[in-house]
Amino acid sequence: MMHVMFLSFVALVIGVIVRLEWPSLQTTAMKSTYLIIVITVFVITVTITFMPELPGPLQGIKALFKPLTAAWMSE
Repeated sequence: MMHVMFLSFVALVIGVIVRLEWPSLQTTAMKSTYLIIVITVFVITVTITFMPELPGPLQGIKALFKPLTAAWMSE
C-alpha cells in the first residue's frame, strides 16, 4: 500500500511539473524529448520502488572500468 501511495504522489508531482512546463516548450521536438525524459524517469522510479535490490548505475561504471584500473589500484 505504501508503494502505491508513493507512486501516486510521484505521478501527481510529475503531472504538475509537465502541466507547468508544457506551454513553454515551443517545438514538437522539444515536447517529445521532454515527454520521453519524464516517462523514462517515472519508469525508473517504479522499477526502483518495486525492486530495490537491482544494481545501480555506480555498479555498472565500476564493472566497466575495473579492467582499466586494476593495474593502478591493486588490492
